Amino acid sequence: ERVLVRGASGGIGFHAVQLAHLKGGHVTAITSKPDLARFQRIGAEEVLSREEGETTSGEFDVIIDPVGGNAVTTFIGKLARRGRYILLGAAAGFPPPDFGMRLIANFSKSPTFSVFSMASITDQELAVACSAIFANALAGKLEFPAHACYRLQDAADAHVRFEEGLHFEKIILRADD
Repeated sequence: ERVLVRGASGGIGFHAVQLAHLKGGHVTAITSKPDLARFQRIGAEEVLSREEGETTSGEFDVIIDPVGGNAVTTFIGKLARRGRYILLGAAAGFPPPDFGMRLIANFSKSPTFSVFSMASITDQELAVACSAIFANALAGKLEFPAHACYRLQDAADAHVRFEEGLHFEKIILRADD
């Protein structure tokens, strides 16, 4: 299946690219940090820059979106027949109130729109999912890179770095010196 991952340089997006690739998906990554070699190494076949307008060709069977915002309406239109859209976050805000009209406009394609929150799963379900992810990590099939590690007393600096959007992947706070 063709899979589109928005926000691919963030924690959710970065791992969604890898997991979709592991499951055999043909992955397109949209990111503000279009490091082509890095994304190709983790399984993306196409890497698009958010700043260049997120121009994609064709349609997608699955769209994984931790970003949200007004662009949800546009991306719903990129779903293939029986395509699935999974909204995992709202870093850019919630979709506009009328985004459902785009779903209705594509009624004949039978699109599916899902919202997923970690708060909706049990501790047991989380443990099972984490076990599978950790098994893939131990087998060397997943990367878990950290951009920077800050001491807890430097949390304000870490937050500024995060807000600037200059990081790639996770920023870690540690309690030890």
